[in-house]
Amino acid sequence: MCSIFGFVLDKELSDSDIETGKAHSLMMKHRGPDASGFWFDKKNGIFLGHNRLSIIDLRERSNQPIHSNNRVTIFNGEIYNFKEIRASLEKFGHIFKTSGDSEVLSLFLEQHHLNYLENLDGMFAFASYNFKKCKLELAVDAFAEKPLYYIKNKEGFYFSSEIKPLVTMLNLKLDLDQEKQAEFISLGYFTNGKTAWKGLYKLQPAESLSYDLKNHTKLLKRYWNIPAIDFSSSRDCTPSESEIDEIHNVLIDSLKLRARADVPMGIFLSSGIDSSLIASILKKDLDLDFLALTARFDSNMIHDESMRAKLIADFLGIEHIIVDTEQDKDPQDPNSLFNYYFDLNDNATAISVNQLSKLGRPYFKVAMTGTGGDELFLGYNKHEFIFRYQSLLSNSTMKKIIVMLNFFNFIGNARLKTASYLSAFNGLEIIYALKNFPYYKQGEFIDLFPKKKIKSNIKGSLIEQYIHFDLSQNLPQSIIPAIDLGSMRQGMEVRTPFLSKELYAAVSKVNGRSLLHSGSKGILKSILKRYLPDELVTDKKLGFVFPMQKLVKIPKQLADKDFLFPSNQEKHFSRLFLRLELLDLINSIGLD
Repeated sequence: MCSIFGFVLDKELSDSDIETGKAHSLMMKHRGPDASGFWFDKKNGIFLGHNRLSIIDLRERSNQPIHSNNRVTIFNGEIYNFKEIRASLEKFGHIFKTSGDSEVLSLFLEQHHLNYLENLDGMFAFASYNFKKCKLELAVDAFAEKPLYYIKNKEGFYFSSEIKPLVTMLNLKLDLDQEKQAEFISLGYFTNGKTAWKGLYKLQPAESLSYDLKNHTKLLKRYWNIPAIDFSSSRDCTPSESEIDEIHNVLIDSLKLRARADVPMGIFLSSGIDSSLIASILKKDLDLDFLALTARFDSNMIHDESMRAKLIADFLGIEHIIVDTEQDKDPQDPNSLFNYYFDLNDNATAISVNQLSKLGRPYFKVAMTGTGGDELFLGYNKHEFIFRYQSLLSNSTMKKIIVMLNFFNFIGNARLKTASYLSAFNGLEIIYALKNFPYYKQGEFIDLFPKKKIKSNIKGSLIEQYIHFDLSQNLPQSIIPAIDLGSMRQGMEVRTPFLSKELYAAVSKVNGRSLLHSGSKGILKSILKRYLPDELVTDKKLGFVFPMQKLVKIPKQLADKDFLFPSNQEKHFSRLFLRLELLDLINSIGLD
């Protein structure tokens, strides 16, 4: 786990260019505090910078950049199956000088170039200069767990693990038209790799980029696609024991690979299904000793899972520490959140992850987390909601009838009442409505939201399109960046066993209805009950979030209003006003 930074100029490098490159690469020293390295080719105008967080093969021989016969490579992340890849490369006659995964990646690229990237099981972002072809080749992992931002301008091509070095080095300007602003206010992030900065983009999941130094052109390719979850089958929706067993075994295999490290490992443990299952497998199947860390929040602002997490840890025989997030005295406001991303993103989980990472760093350097379990196993209430009401939401005649009945107050059930409101929207517009309910229906806010419809290239039912949007947009654009930036600010590597191509393939074989059997995450609950007693397997979706009310307060005149879900109104409106404050903040920065 590290940072990478570099550029290719359309001229020879000057000494000033090299010093500028070093200074901006070192702006990300927090991501890799253990070593820093640089490589440059003055004649061809290439500069590469690297900061290393040592996790596997801790010796200096694995410091980067890594050189091979025809390449020089810098790499951020981990190749979990590096031992297996190494064995396959040895059959081609490659000889290794280290025991780490960086050299494995370098020689993999030497052998295969950008082919067969789907064979790599890991979280990574790399840049590799191919001397023979005079090309700079970049790629990120299947889920874009490790970020890589890039920009091409008239002077050359630039890339970085974080946004800030590129904004400051190139003096980038804002690019916030009405459509972008509306998208951010609606979603809390930008889709499809867009950023708030002109010309700056982020590589998307399973995307590679090849930059040709001779003609100064770039070529983007996708090397893997998310398998679709199919709801079309009408067979019994009860998952079979063999289906549950296969998913269970694939998850164990994922943990086996992700437990490879030469430094102490821990887990961020909530009382939820995902992290509890990971802890159970690590302890019971892999027989590992590790420390579990749980955050305690102010229970008046958000749920406190710490005591229930302690019961789970005690049952499994895991050493457990509860940390009080109130001990963290770092600033917590819209400006501090912006400094995590240096972009528009409202996911305050980055603050929670940073707090946990800071408190856990004295004990371990690698942390496991349950990120991705909800997206893959349909753990959010919205999944079940859309599945239950999708016929209503998709049928134009039913929409009109339900909206009319609701107008005359013939509908009393809150869930159905919500469905009747949402039925006024078409297709994936429901994403905007659900993500911003209840204030989306208020007349004073409706003009803030996009008029342009969300397009989907996925054919199928509304629930199938919605799931794909969650996996292809919400996960890589909001959730994963919060985990990466929050943890790497403290030099903590976070691993996510649910983000596995093999696990996605196994789940895609199952009838989508089976995933919602017995409520959300029924299959994971069934697996967890093989380890924990029923009373420790929670049915309530809580989530690992930061109390939004600590970042921004809603105006009193709105807090006093009577909305459909009054118990949630402060949280909902805090998120809306956080987005508006972040937008004002970045606009003020852009004008300076």
